[in-house]
Amino acid sequence: MFTAEKWMLAFDCHIVADNISSFQSALGMLFSVYYCFGTEYQKRAPATLDFLQRCFLTVKPEKGSKLKTRCGTHSKVLSLTKSISDFEWEL
Repeated sequence: MFTAEKWMLAFDCHIVADNISSFQSALGMLFSVYYCFGTEYQKRAPATLDFLQRCFLTVKPEKGSKLKTRCGTHSKVLSLTKSISDFEWEL
């Protein structure tokens, strides 16, 4: 992953984009695909994807979520982002 020079994005077993030049662009495109097609996050990694969305892409919707939880955000993600925020204030 750290030495790759090109990336590609597949969605629903179809290549959506290939020859992507950076990991950051590929990650941004991944989240764009989730929102454009209105799909929920995969069952195996919803907390990870929610964390990446909120902390690295700074997409923090006030309403709605790609997770299947009551509050809309995974409790582990809320706890981790709060800890990171508290740490940043101490610096």
